[in-house]
Amino acid sequence: MSTKINALITVLMLGFAAPASALVLDFDFDAQGNPINPGQVIDNEYALWGVDISVNNLGGGPNIGVAFDSNNPTGDDFDLRTPNPFLHPTNTVDYNNLLIIQETGFAGGDGNLFPLFEPDDEGGGGIITFLFDDDQIFAETVIVDIEETGGTLDFYNDNVFIGSVNIAAIGNGSVQTLTFDGGAYDEMRVNLAGSGAVAQVLTTAIPEPSTYLLLGTTLGVALFLQRRRSRA
Repeated sequence: MSTKINALITVLMLGFAAPASALVLDFDFDAQGNPINPGQVIDNEYALWGVDISVNNLGGGPNIGVAFDSNNPTGDDFDLRTPNPFLHPTNTVDYNNLLIIQETGFAGGDGNLFPLFEPDDEGGGGIITFLFDDDQIFAETVIVDIEETGGTLDFYNDNVFIGSVNIAAIGNGSVQTLTFDGGAYDEMRVNLAGSGAVAQVLTTAIPEPSTYLLLGTTLGVALFLQRRRSRA
């Protein structure tokens, strides 16, 4: 194949084969760039990006996830401070806000929830569910302060189980990064066996089918031009 045809294919692939889009949920800012305040209920903050967050509290508290300021721990949750390498050697990064399952009660007669007490993570465990409008193909999740065994990240597509990653009980104040690339999913469930928090979620969406179609057409045109050149 000629150098010119090779160059044409390279240019067309770079121009049309757009990379899969990535989402980063850090619980510091919402999808519109607004700062998330400690104690703020986290549910539809990333709806603009097609992400919904819900909580199932298994410890008897409210089914609510809130932002927790890891620089200024409340509720005697000093094991959720970041960074804190003196507590655990893996805890070296400042993650600012974390997402926790709220342990204490909430109320709101007008339909707007507000905290009765300060942010405090649920010691009895629970499930934080991330539901995506578009299929994702990769996940990188940072988990903080896991002391109890039995936690998992579970992945589903249209309610069909796809795969799971174990959350290791590596100690008080620990930080671990878990990755998943075992298939397309539209739901991730963070199953906490006890206390703990989510510091960050990074996901990668599957490229639109039109991207592959356009790339295939592009390569077909390039091969056609090469064959014409060979016959000339």
